[in-house]
Amino acid sequence: MTGFGRSIHKNEDMEIQVEIKTINHRYRDFFIRIPRQINFAEDRIRKMVSEKIARGRIEIHIKYKAKDQEATTLSLNVDLARQYVDCLKTLKDEIVEITGEYNLSLVSKFPDVIVAEESEQDETAVWNTLQNALQEALTMLVESREQEGRQL
Repeated sequence: MTGFGRSIHKNEDMEIQVEIKTINHRYRDFFIRIPRQINFAEDRIRKMVSEKIARGRIEIHIKYKAKDQEATTLSLNVDLARQYVDCLKTLKDEIVEITGEYNLSLVSKFPDVIVAEESEQDETAVWNTLQNALQEALTMLVESREQEGRQL
């Protein structure tokens, strides 16, 4: 049966939003989209959902936001940026047909020149908040599936 559940849980450190959608399917098939900060919990998420949902295509979308602005720091890889600039210079010298200039905006968009690094979160605290949000979303999902079943 089809169903949908959503929950948002917040505490002083983070906000986690969980959305779960199911559609009819012969087998249990997971599609999970989670931020990398929560990758450690994927197996636990699957287990928790499997205890409530026996079959169907299960789509789980989780959003995570650390409330501490200092949890993210930017780092600049100047050596890598220089290498990109050198490559661009060589490319321009070697291929005369290439016109145009390279600038700070272009170089800053190359991979790993500017990197956002998030500080490590306490996995236990993240899991506790995630677990609460997941449980609430699962409850809503099961209720919506039961309601659809009664209507059929």
